[in-house]
Amino acid sequence: MFRLAAVLLIPASVASAGILPLLTLDKATADAFEKYAAAYQNGPDAAFRSSDKMLIDSQPASVRRDVDAGRLVVEVRRGENVANGHIHHLYGAMHIKGVTAAEVRATMQQYSKYSEYYKPDVAESKGELLPGGTPSDEHFRVEMTLVQSTLWIDVGFQTIYDTHYLRFGARAFETMSKSVSIREYKDAHDPAAGLYANDDGHGFLWGIDTWWHALDRGDGVDIEITNMTLTRPVPFGFGWWATRKARATLEGLLDRTREAVLAANAGR
Repeated sequence: MFRLAAVLLIPASVASAGILPLLTLDKATADAFEKYAAAYQNGPDAAFRSSDKMLIDSQPASVRRDVDAGRLVVEVRRGENVANGHIHHLYGAMHIKGVTAAEVRATMQQYSKYSEYYKPDVAESKGELLPGGTPSDEHFRVEMTLVQSTLWIDVGFQTIYDTHYLRFGARAFETMSKSVSIREYKDAHDPAAGLYANDDGHGFLWGIDTWWHALDRGDGVDIEITNMTLTRPVPFGFGWWATRKARATLEGLLDRTREAVLAANAGR
């Protein structure tokens, strides 16, 4: 579903993006992000694909009870500067009663409705099912216009994702989504001003990798999200704010995802 769980890591003293220097993503930064994401995909993600093992299953019993009771679990697993950038690694889990993994998957694939589900963060959205896939591996190209606002700045992005939906029998599936293009609008309020080239701009958002895991369990479906984003380095002294903002962003994402799934399947 919605791919953006990034945060705008900009000091409150900055009143305009024009004050910040433009940055270009360098190879060392991109490689560090790819290496970090690959470690997750070859570890916890591979465990889910092979055995339906979810990260929530290794959490303390109290966390499992929170999820079963309908509460959201959100963790910031990493947030630190690395190789001229910053990696944000977020994890979230929830249980949605009264629906199945298949119904969650069908809702997620309604990309034309993302601007309704996730407004105002998603201004436009569309998805195209690509040829060559199979029922167990559906391949989508997804385009979204993203907007983020803080008290001191508005930023917009034109983004494209390569997304796979992998089915593991009737009870489980995952999505793997990777950004292939993120272009920042030069003026979030005037699209006619144009876009920066891919990997250029202010470095607010350079890369997004997202995994969703869904598994039928009990009276509904367990859902987990692992979201990794790459941005410009976080200014010294603002790590606490970035962590708080990241948690709030992911909590909102999970809440709106649950609302979308329940609304799409109401009265069935």
